[in-house]
Amino acid sequence: MALPPHAEMQGYPRHEIQMECREPGAIRDDELVAYFNGEPTRPAVFEHLAQCQACSSRLATYQRIELKLVNTLYRWDCPSSQLLGEYQLELLSPAQMITVRQHLAQCVLCSAEAASLSSFLSSDSLLEERSQRASARPSEFSLAAIVPTSHVIHETQQMVKNWQEKVKTAARRIVAELMPLQPGLAGVRHIASKVEPWPRRYRTEKLQIFLQLKQGASQSASLQLLGLVTHQGTNLGSLEGVHVCLVPVGADTKALHQQAIDELGNFVFTDLSPAIYELELRFSQEVVVIEQLPIHFYGEE
Repeated sequence: MALPPHAEMQGYPRHEIQMECREPGAIRDDELVAYFNGEPTRPAVFEHLAQCQACSSRLATYQRIELKLVNTLYRWDCPSSQLLGEYQLELLSPAQMITVRQHLAQCVLCSAEAASLSSFLSSDSLLEERSQRASARPSEFSLAAIVPTSHVIHETQQMVKNWQEKVKTAARRIVAELMPLQPGLAGVRHIASKVEPWPRRYRTEKLQIFLQLKQGASQSASLQLLGLVTHQGTNLGSLEGVHVCLVPVGADTKALHQQAIDELGNFVFTDLSPAIYELELRFSQEVVVIEQLPIHFYGEE
């Protein structure tokens, strides 16, 4: 394939431009776009991307471009979460309070974030007690009383920690559904057996989770689990940092494996011992679970 002028300057590495699909026509351009957008696609699309370096590189290029645009433009003029928290606690200067208030009047996302924080703070007993003390001694209230001291900072950090624990406790548990392979592949993949083959695709209302199992390094008795997560209606960067936990069924927390989703929606677990596992994707308001995930060498299931 010829290299277009200034391709490298536009963010397309030379080695990616020169690659050619190992099976031209296996997937259509609209299917690649649908996969990129997190829309339902044929299992064959995922299988092809897992094997074709050219198409997977092409997809990665799309993802990098979108991520760069999102990082550049998404909420570029919004105040930070810390600034919104200090606004709710009235720890900002009068000029900063006015600036944030004007922004909240125009920004739906920050307004929702501020409302959520305000609701939490209004139900916190520690803040209520401090408010009552301040009301009982109005003569002592001054600008110095709201200057953030180490004591106030410690209390704020503790409140945030308590809030995180409450959210974690209240998180909904959603079990992901295992989706069957394409009917045409049933005979080839021995889908009639009791154990579903690899790769696997799981789905919830908004998420698609693709899993692939591979053997570790040569002569190794360990396994690797590769995952890709897409979320319908959102960009890939929105999943970055989500914790993914893998633990053998019936084992204690000491056997827990933990990773985080990267900026492209991927995660990898290495050095896994054969066992039945449970996989968790821990979001702020919910936990998506894949139950009874068999991780074994091929032929041992």
